[in-house]
Amino acid sequence: SLASTMVEILPAPRYHYRRVISGIGAVVGLIIVIFFSTLFVNYATVVMGGISGIFAAAVYAEHTYRFHCEKNSNVPHDHLFPMRLIGTIGFCASCVCFFFFMCLASLRHETPGGQSHTVTAVWCFMSAKWSCAMMYFAEDYSARDKESTNNRTLLGGSVQSSL
Repeated sequence: SLASTMVEILPAPRYHYRRVISGIGAVVGLIIVIFFSTLFVNYATVVMGGISGIFAAAVYAEHTYRFHCEKNSNVPHDHLFPMRLIGTIGFCASCVCFFFFMCLASLRHETPGGQSHTVTAVWCFMSAKWSCAMMYFAEDYSARDKESTNNRTLLGGSVQSSL
């Protein structure tokens, strides 16, 4: 039969590992917000650390959602285009901010420290990393959804959204 000959093309994702890493990123973003708003009063780093934490939390939420959909054999709701769009805009904005703060730190001959623009540039880079992760996982999960929908259609099953 067709069902027995079909081979899953895409390997199952490692949700637990992905959730731990993105969860740590969200917590570290929150710690940076608290640390730099109280100790160093570096609001540019507070903003970029907060944005990095928000992107990491969004990635964590998507992995958790996918994990529960797979666990309950539900087809995930299609919301990946906005995730991809937000990731793309966030990546572009974070890269511009990264280069801006690196140039500013270089022009002022700053050494890395709590008040330095170099630290802000690092958190711009972290925001770029998590927004890039949003883009990547949105693309990856989109391909998985398409493959899963095609397999269900070929097998004569119904496709129902989890929402």
